[in-house]
Formats: sequence, structure tokens, C-alpha cells
Amino acid sequence: MVSHLIEKVYQTRARSIRIATDLLTSEKSVSESSETLLAYVFDKARAKLKKGLQEGWIGNDPSADPRHRFTALRGSMRLAPEQAAGFFGRMENLSEDFFAQESSPPSGGDWYDIVVAMYPVRISAPAQAPAEEKA
Repeated sequence: MVSHLIEKVYQTRARSIRIATDLLTSEKSVSESSETLLAYVFDKARAKLKKGLQEGWIGNDPSADPRHRFTALRGSMRLAPEQAAGFFGRMENLSEDFFAQESSPPSGGDWYDIVVAMYPVRISAPAQAPAEEKA
């Protein structure tokens, strides 16, 4: 009781909040099947990685034993069409090699997950400063 009123304290219960995609969509919205696929791939990977980090059997120290660390990269690069095609091909081949291992797993081997994504983006690049003249 505070000044003859019952004081109440509220606390959030949700550990995370996800905004409904229909609140953010425009006329050019992502199809429901694409949204479901993206959510499955990235949410599942994030959950597994987070669990491993919290439980201490995964770390991000680059010098650690490869069996107990992870690597994650994110960046943008400008590629000519033939470079992009070559890079896509290399990534697809690497993914195929990874999944081919599943058909003949070694006894006693460790499980590993992989997430690979490469996609075109629209970036507004800042204007480049003119090159300095050499004396």
C-alpha cells in the first residue's frame, strides 16, 4: 500500500519479442514460404549456437581446438557478374562436399552444422573521394 493505493510491480515474461511480419510488410512483401524458410534456417542456427556458447562447449577463440569453436562472418563485397558466379559455384561445391560427408559418417565423429548464405543487396555507396595527386 502506498498512499492508500495498492502498488503493483510488473515484469516482462517474454525472453524475446518477435514483431509480426505483416506489420512491416510493403506491397513487395516476402512470400510466406520464403519467410518460413529464412526463419527456420537462421533461428535454428542461432538457437543451437547460443546453447553451445551458454553451455561452454563452443567458444569463439580462434586458437581453440576446431572441434569446440565456431566461425561466423558477415560482410558485403562488390563483384563483377563472372566473379559472383564463380563465388556462388565455390560455395555450392563446398556445401555439397559438407553434406556428402553425411552419407558416410565416421564412427565416433562429432556433429557439425553449417549455414551458408549469399545474396545480392542494394547498397548506396558513398561517393569516392578523388585520388590525391602525387608530386
